Amino acid sequence: MLATCGVFVALLCTPLMAQQDLAGQIEQARGSFKPVTEQQVTGARAELQKQMRDVEQFVQPASQNGQRWIRYLQWDALKGQVSSNDAKNLEALDATLGKLNRNVSGLENRRFRRLARALRRYRDTLAVSTWEKPADLYNQQLAALQSGIEAYRKEPTPQNSLALSQQIRIIDSIGQAPKLVEAVRQELAQPNAFVVVSTAYIAAGAKPVDRNDPVTDCILGTSIHGDAHTTGTVGVASIPSENKAVLEFTSRGHVWSDNVGHNSPAVIRSTSDTDYTATKRVEFSDPAFAAKSSQADATTDAHIHSVAKQGGGFGSRLVSRIGWNRAMQSEGQAEAIAADHAEDRIERRFNDDVDEKLGKARERYENEYRLPLERRGEVPEHIRFSSTNDSLAVEVTQANRAQLAAQSAPPEVPNKHDMTMRLHESAVNNYSAAMLAGATAKQTKPDEDLKFDVELPGWMKRLWENRKTESTEDAAAKEEPFKGFTMTLSNAEPISVKFLDDKKLEMTLHIAELQSGDSQFSNWNVTGAYVHEIVDGRVTLHREGKLVMLPADFSGTLDAEQTGQRSNLEKEFDKRSAQGHGFPKTIEFEPMTPEGELADAGPLEYRDFSTGNGWLVIGLDRQKVSQ
Repeated sequence: MLATCGVFVALLCTPLMAQQDLAGQIEQARGSFKPVTEQQVTGARAELQKQMRDVEQFVQPASQNGQRWIRYLQWDALKGQVSSNDAKNLEALDATLGKLNRNVSGLENRRFRRLARALRRYRDTLAVSTWEKPADLYNQQLAALQSGIEAYRKEPTPQNSLALSQQIRIIDSIGQAPKLVEAVRQELAQPNAFVVVSTAYIAAGAKPVDRNDPVTDCILGTSIHGDAHTTGTVGVASIPSENKAVLEFTSRGHVWSDNVGHNSPAVIRSTSDTDYTATKRVEFSDPAFAAKSSQADATTDAHIHSVAKQGGGFGSRLVSRIGWNRAMQSEGQAEAIAADHAEDRIERRFNDDVDEKLGKARERYENEYRLPLERRGEVPEHIRFSSTNDSLAVEVTQANRAQLAAQSAPPEVPNKHDMTMRLHESAVNNYSAAMLAGATAKQTKPDEDLKFDVELPGWMKRLWENRKTESTEDAAAKEEPFKGFTMTLSNAEPISVKFLDDKKLEMTLHIAELQSGDSQFSNWNVTGAYVHEIVDGRVTLHREGKLVMLPADFSGTLDAEQTGQRSNLEKEFDKRSAQGHGFPKTIEFEPMTPEGELADAGPLEYRDFSTGNGWLVIGLDRQKVSQ
């Protein structure tokens, strides 16, 4: 009873202790500010120039490829600004920094990433060095941070989240309170994405073994050539592990071979039966997918069918008799050697097969998830793989150092599935910000789709293509001539979602600039509300009601100018909807079709798709086979 009360009191006190700790950290930071010195600016500039030289040496500016990189990175303007040390004009620094943090192939190279970090440090150091009364300004930023934290705790709205994230970014860029930034992250940026895959589902994708291979061997001086037919199964077991996911593959099978051996002058015809067991462990982590060497155990039974003299003729009976006697005498030794050699072949083949599949799995992980984030400098600090007796799991805090994530643990899942995903809305919003920050979408012809000026990951492309924008019944709007359309999303928050109760969710476009024909709009949010349903293993999101359009800085009421702008913006969206180009009416999620080896396990149908309290829970299971 006393223990239970103690736990209860601890749970009640934890949030209060966290608040007091942050307040103490902020107060401590107020008294520890040190103005940026000229020596710090010089050091940051020297490091940047070093990284710039490294990049120049890498791209070779005189080459055709190097010239493309120099133009893309706006190198001449960057070099001019760095040489001038003009602290009041940061445009060239910001322009190149923006170019370095885009999903462009090649930017994942360590030289570009080091340059991006050095450029960010120099830019921030230079900016802070221009402050007048820097201690006062710093304390104002800390006060704003404390107010932002209190507002977010009281009401964790997207607006408060964005405001607090921007304040964290300012404090982090100043670089004088890393412990404070980390303390804020520990409280307000807990893991927000959880994916679990059952071991049974992975095992279902393991193909049975059925192959034919040539055999070449040498046993006790006899040169052997033959054909082998291998049949068997591959099983998969997951090994409990907290900081990496571990799978053990076990192949059990039988090898039958038809052989011809030559040990002059004898020709020996035989068959053999080999039973084997081979195991191989694979470890998954964010830095690497690694495989251990396989281990095989085999036993071989040889069956000699004939021993004859090569070419026949004189002495055939003598050669046959001597050959049979020697074969019988060395049969046990020959079978042991054959089993050893079979183990070597099985281990090499098992290594090759598993390593090839593992390499492809890593390639998909890199291309679909990690590389696009790495190119933008947005790889999460917390990506943890783990495994239990019956599943593999990945836990991620999808957020950069300034972004917020989940504030609480994810909801429990009542039923186990082949694949379970629990996503906090912050995971979707932060990932979208990494991929689409400041992106521009254009449509210049009526028969083409909107095209983004940034490279989207494959899964995001597929999601975009699966949206439905059916034409409305507005005949007059349909007849209006097509207008060119250009939309630039907000740099801080391009797209956001809210996972609400009662099967509802909201999706908002945060528009920085929009031009439709001659009409222009700046800083508007357009929100669509959706309800979801599962039918035949598919999820469909249906948009309900009219789009809600509000200024990005909306504070409760619209002034006359904003009211007029909203009316015009609604007309523009209504026209596009009538012509089949509007805000998605429905978004469809077909059963997932895994790639690689898991494709053999079959598509995964949606069995659960539930939202509430900021979380989305997805459960998927293999399609049921009709009897």
